[in-house]
Amino acid sequence: MSSFPSEAERECLVERLRHAAEPLPDPDAATFGGFFSRYADGRVVLIGEASHGTSEFYRARAAITRQLVERHGFNIVAIEGDWPDTARLDRHVRDYPGQPDEDAAFSRFPSWMWRNREVLDFVRWLRRHNAGLPIAERVEFRGLDIYSLRASMAAVLQYLELHDPPRAREARERYACLTPWQGDPAAYGARVEWGDGDSCEAVLGEQFDAYLWFARTTAVTPLQPGTGEAAPGAADTFPFGV
Repeated sequence: MSSFPSEAERECLVERLRHAAEPLPDPDAATFGGFFSRYADGRVVLIGEASHGTSEFYRARAAITRQLVERHGFNIVAIEGDWPDTARLDRHVRDYPGQPDEDAAFSRFPSWMWRNREVLDFVRWLRRHNAGLPIAERVEFRGLDIYSLRASMAAVLQYLELHDPPRAREARERYACLTPWQGDPAAYGARVEWGDGDSCEAVLGEQFDAYLWFARTTAVTPLQPGTGEAAPGAADTFPFGV
């Protein structure tokens, strides 16, 4: 039995698509972004694309994002990009000081996905948009992916060294499992896949949990039993410990 649709089924699908589709102007047209205000009630708007590296999709995505930011108050742009590299652009668009000795953003694979004219134009627009806003209201530009193993590990350690040196030492111990492979993560993946070495999954899971708690939470203030008042001189706890 064939799994391919019949001619009649294909015609039915085409007709449904034709009925549901809406004609759109060119992505560079001033009216393009307005077609997407219908999604402004959402807390998160996900913008996909049929292919990476296609200028029309990038320009359309930028126009939609500008509409949501300017007209509807969206305040975080999160991309499928390497998070240490995107953090550099975030500091730029929010006019924060850069980090010493940091590499050029998106200089590693897949550099073409984000190191291109279309993204540069959007980043420049976002910096201009933020320039007229108080610091607390400036739109963030964040990365959700990890391609650069070495840079990502270094960013975590740099943060912990500044804010919690003991946990930085713990992180270094956990990262030791991956240190030999930080220049070639694919070799580590192949080695584990083919059973030629141990996985670092368990120990890195511990580090992820620890860093997530540290970055997203603050310590509670212990209360005196039965009083509902904070204990005098009570130490902070992290998390739920002494």
